Amino acid sequence: MFKKAYFILLIFSISSCEIYRQNVINVPAFEHKGQIQIGLHQSFNGSEAQASLSVTNNIGILANYCNMGERRNDYSSFNFSITKHNFSEIGIGLYKKKTNQSNIFKELFLIGGKGFTSNYVESYGQGTAKIQYKEAAYSKLTLQGDYGVKENNFSILFSPRIFLINYYNLIDTSVSAYRQTPNSFVRLEVATTIRYHFSKYLALSGQICITVPEYSYLVNDRLYDDFSPINVSIGLVGNLNFVKQKD
Repeated sequence: MFKKAYFILLIFSISSCEIYRQNVINVPAFEHKGQIQIGLHQSFNGSEAQASLSVTNNIGILANYCNMGERRNDYSSFNFSITKHNFSEIGIGLYKKKTNQSNIFKELFLIGGKGFTSNYVESYGQGTAKIQYKEAAYSKLTLQGDYGVKENNFSILFSPRIFLINYYNLIDTSVSAYRQTPNSFVRLEVATTIRYHFSKYLALSGQICITVPEYSYLVNDRLYDDFSPINVSIGLVGNLNFVKQKD
């Protein structure tokens, strides 16, 4: 079983060779008009702040901001790498109002965002220094569906996503072929979110997100070798209701 899982992760890492890092998926799980949610999360790819608002009983908006900061990895006294990453997005969508007879969540969002990521590697060997630097800005357009259920103090939600990601302002000191390759890709993701609700105002949220290897609709392409196929996060979600609901 573990060998199969390792093999799948290996295929992901081989097949996906561009700079891409997942952000924590914002899953509002709206129930009715007037909900404001604020979330703070920590994941493999940095810290993230999220916000969402149910404008009506069927329409909601959301916003996310992720920032890894400057992460340095020291491999030895003279060999190290520095990674930077930030990403922000905003979206609007539809949701099904929750009733006393149903504890099912259904949502559909269209989300647009922009990000920046870079990786600097410095290494020394045989008296010489070797430096590699990779940088890319990107825009992303995402269609996200959320489906879940709430039982007692727990809720579980599944979020399949398809998105178009476009890279620009590319820099890679190790190769030059990327300048002639396509920069737009279609990706698939699926996230599972589990929340424990301490009260109607606060919940502990955990999430795992898996990204399927990219599909280039032009040619088979290799942009970069900095890719993370799995992201895991944990955080707190606060929920405020500003509209009193009638039974």
